[in-house]
Amino acid sequence: MKTYDLARVACLGFGLAAFGFACAPREAARPGAGGLVLSDAPPPSGYVKLQELEVTSGKGCGVLGERGSSEDARTKLRNEASALRADYVQITSAQNPPVNHECMEHEYKLAGVAYRSPASAAPPLTVASAAVPALPSRDRVMVQDYEPGAPASKPSASTEVSRVNLALAAGETGGNALSVDYGCSGTEPRALLDVWSETRVQDWTQAGALSFRIKPDAVMSLSVSFLDGNQAGFTQRTQPLVAGVWQSVRLPLEQFRLNPFGPQGDVPGRPVDFGHVQAFGFAPIGCSNGHFLIDDFSLSTD
Repeated sequence: MKTYDLARVACLGFGLAAFGFACAPREAARPGAGGLVLSDAPPPSGYVKLQELEVTSGKGCGVLGERGSSEDARTKLRNEASALRADYVQITSAQNPPVNHECMEHEYKLAGVAYRSPASAAPPLTVASAAVPALPSRDRVMVQDYEPGAPASKPSASTEVSRVNLALAAGETGGNALSVDYGCSGTEPRALLDVWSETRVQDWTQAGALSFRIKPDAVMSLSVSFLDGNQAGFTQRTQPLVAGVWQSVRLPLEQFRLNPFGPQGDVPGRPVDFGHVQAFGFAPIGCSNGHFLIDDFSLSTD
């Protein structure tokens, strides 16, 4: 005989008061996340491990809790993995609400490891494997450096699980660079490791790419974003950066994508307004401790 999860049926639209609990809002799937593979089996050979993930659907127990579902937990796990541009998640733990005769539990928990296929999209940028000379000044327009008079950079406020500390340090060629020291524990909290700056140049319509120089202490990747004239956020991530050397990173503007976790804009669906860029920012990818020097954000026409 077929059985039904009454709590799940209730959350699909029946009278909640009759069941005596509330239902957690179901998370919408990110575009493209539905094709991401969730499996108990290890990934195919050659897949690259990205990050361990853990999600929860529902909260608490009893009348004051919010009922979750296994489907919602799987959607959340897919969304978290999709944000990392993963193709595959190996599920390592699946927990339904435990039996509690005193208070009905509501939490569904899933944990897994996100992986990326070696055949994923081509890298959005080229990173030097050793120190590379900076571009000649005649070929670029400076958006942000860290010399006197430059716009101030603002880090995210510290929390119990994250911190970002900024300071000026000696740069590559005798000027200043921005020293970024960061730390994070647990699951990465979005937007808690961000550093944002105003831009010296708001009109990016003639530019082809945003470039900068960076020297990380350890191998890492960086997420770079900008806020366009429509109040929408767009993001691109770097490939892994080489530890211990200054290197140039070039991000083609056409490869920035709307950030699903950032501002969506005053008018959804509008084309990118490169003519009135208001600010740009960056953040290390992943939840860890680290340090890097960064300098000379510039626009180029190539």
